[in-house]
Amino acid sequence: MMTTQDDPLARMLSAPIRLKKVARQGWLDSGIAEDQCESVADHSFGVALMCMLIGDRHQPRLDMSRVLRIALLHDLPEVITGDLTPSQVGGDARQKAQREMNALRDLLGDHPNFPEYAALLDDYIRGGTDEARFVKQVDKLERLYQASDYEHTTQTVLESFFKHGPALITSGHLRTLVDQLLAERQHKLDRAPQLI
Repeated sequence: MMTTQDDPLARMLSAPIRLKKVARQGWLDSGIAEDQCESVADHSFGVALMCMLIGDRHQPRLDMSRVLRIALLHDLPEVITGDLTPSQVGGDARQKAQREMNALRDLLGDHPNFPEYAALLDDYIRGGTDEARFVKQVDKLERLYQASDYEHTTQTVLESFFKHGPALITSGHLRTLVDQLLAERQHKLDRAPQLI
């Protein structure tokens, strides 16, 4: 009898399931309890859905199929690498990129579309197309929305995310969304700083 370990496609299909068990390290490092911490799969779903909602309305010139494929693949290697923070790789973006490409090869290398998947991940890492740059910006936006939610639900102040994160988002309507989120946060802080 053939098992899932014998079938390359079945092994690949386990990757998104395992991604649900990989916690976002930045939240853990910021004091979010593990039982409240989003998984990498949660984050990837949020990024993909935000890409679709924002892209369909404000980015009609983008290839949305490409956008969604990049969004779904962008953190898949973390099944193997874990959610690497910049401090874990010493700020070496090339080392992180190489580890992610190797992990993607381990996960999907047997798939006939692997070269396309690798090219999409490489595009995301390099920011080589408008689609990849859009996904990168939405990735940062999703993180700010998640930080806002954590501040509200856990009463944990996540100042570092709001200090550095907004500057990374520069694209048109995404910047408007960031400004709205920051104004709302400031309003909450002004009213009740201890109950963000």
